Amino acid sequence: MAKHSGRQDDRPAMLFYVNDWLGSADLRLCSLAARGLWIDLLCVMHTAEKRGFLQANGSKLEANDIAKLVSAPEAEVKQAVSNLERWGVFSRDGEGSIYCRRMVKESGLSSKRAAAGRKGGLASKLQAKPQATHGMGWVGMGKDGLDKTGMDTRPAPGVDAGLANLDANAVRFWHWLRDERGVANGRPWANHCNEAFMLGVPLQLAKKLYDKHGVLDDPWEFNKRLIREWRQAQREQKQVERIRKLRQDAKCRICGREDVPGVWDGGLCPQCRKQAAEQEANQ
Repeated sequence: MAKHSGRQDDRPAMLFYVNDWLGSADLRLCSLAARGLWIDLLCVMHTAEKRGFLQANGSKLEANDIAKLVSAPEAEVKQAVSNLERWGVFSRDGEGSIYCRRMVKESGLSSKRAAAGRKGGLASKLQAKPQATHGMGWVGMGKDGLDKTGMDTRPAPGVDAGLANLDANAVRFWHWLRDERGVANGRPWANHCNEAFMLGVPLQLAKKLYDKHGVLDDPWEFNKRLIREWRQAQREQKQVERIRKLRQDAKCRICGREDVPGVWDGGLCPQCRKQAAEQEANQ
């Protein structure tokens, strides 16, 4: 049986960013042996009691300890560690313990999110009304189970009531996937796209984008694509409104007439432009 650490947040796998590993200039400057040692140390730090720190039982690991861990000569380990430190691949705390900056940062964020999730989940249970376990109570659900738009937002038989914690449009998207697109397991789509809907992404855009790209994406990638498309559409809309306002505010430089078709071109209305051209021709 595999041996696991005693931490309550024990995770057997860690995130590994391939592009960052291959594209990191400081790491690329290190020797092949140093990079090989570093990946081993990352694994050790991931399983450490204090994630991200190269420690055992609260004490830092010296070169001879690392040599025993990786089954390599101490002199070779010292040279590799020195190479890594020279290029700033790792940092040391006040006690001299080696630690991975990124791992420590991500571990801290993960702990905060987990704590916030537990706190939020408990608050939801304490504050939830009885009807909220059957549908979207906060969008005006009546006794018939329909919300104020007439959409039945109650989870289908066999689907857990966790859908009640999602944005109303996320639930509607889930029903649309199930009823009109035949997606048997639409729950991951509703869960991941909840972020986009909470940002204000319209349901129609999600449907349109799913028909165009959805089958090619996993739910998480689709959520990111949906947010990108929506933000691009917002930028384009702002540009259109800016140009429209410029046209509305335009005034002919000669006669002073406002909002005349074509006045935005050169600052002259068509009539004054024609007169100016004739005068120029006569001269």
